[in-house]
Amino acid sequence: MRGEGADTLARRSARSVARVDPGNGACSVLDVVSSSDGEGLAARLSNKQIKLYACDQSGLREVSGLVGHTDRVTGMAIVEEGDGVGVCSCSLDGTVRFWDPRSRREVNRFGGAMVKMEGLTCLAVKNSIIAAGGNGIIHFWDMRTQQKLADFPETHEMEVTKVAFHPSGAPKFFSSSSDGHLCVFDFSNGLDEDDGFEGAQNLSPIEDFGFYGQGGLSIWCKLSSGLALWEWAKFLDIESDEGTGPMFNSMDVRPSMNEACAELKGQVDYVLGCHFNQQSGEFLTIGGTDGGAMVGFPTNPTPRQRDRIFAPPVLLLEGAHNDVVRSLTLFNSGFRDFGVSGGDDGRLAVWG
Repeated sequence: MRGEGADTLARRSARSVARVDPGNGACSVLDVVSSSDGEGLAARLSNKQIKLYACDQSGLREVSGLVGHTDRVTGMAIVEEGDGVGVCSCSLDGTVRFWDPRSRREVNRFGGAMVKMEGLTCLAVKNSIIAAGGNGIIHFWDMRTQQKLADFPETHEMEVTKVAFHPSGAPKFFSSSSDGHLCVFDFSNGLDEDDGFEGAQNLSPIEDFGFYGQGGLSIWCKLSSGLALWEWAKFLDIESDEGTGPMFNSMDVRPSMNEACAELKGQVDYVLGCHFNQQSGEFLTIGGTDGGAMVGFPTNPTPRQRDRIFAPPVLLLEGAHNDVVRSLTLFNSGFRDFGVSGGDDGRLAVWG
């Protein structure tokens, strides 16, 4: 994607690029997560493995690989408690596993041989509670005792696509599914599917979601090529007359993206997701091209029916990937400062 573009467009090249499997060009990077200090990265690969990297001023350095899942790894998290760091993962093999990165060994396993479970599709960890979604069910475990805490079998009818604890530390829990439901729970009184359920928004099949706005009181949802924005906190506030439905809901936002970046030569082929910068308050939606470029569009956080949703792009990342990008994470230290991406070309890139 080339061209002069707007004066405010920040063009960035990758600071460091690593090929995750030099002997196998068919290995894709499906997702990348970072430690809180940004110095440790975990890459979820299409070959049933997780690779760990150190990231510093000299670039990316492979530290170790975690091997043991017998089917595709579908979710992972870096867990930091006290002085220790571990990696938690889930897989279509029906297990959640906790790994010691130093020894590269599996420390604990949840599900699997001892408990009959269908393949797991997503994962979240908070305060030693593990949540893992599967085919229409959400499982909860205590990471310390390995005890099963609860199952939520009635919330979703189809594959659970994401589970998340609210980043503020509030006892709020969220889940999305291919059935189009985005559900909100309050765990103040424990993990109970009926008593904890607070509300749901009915959308098209949801692939991903995240929080934006001060306090994380709104949610963005990726709907294949579409986008939905929802003020979930206002929806739950019985005293509020606002926020009952999504503020914005479009099955395909690519035409709007391409209209906003008409000065650039090229077009957006898919939506990667969104990013909210806590420091600056900037809210970006990220589009990608089949050739591996990524474009960040300032997004109206509270659009109304006739409002333009996207402003001309302010961020262009290109040159590191030559195929579809599957994951891009931008960090709150400033989106122009640090980010990490991975894609179908088997490359992991750090942007600075």
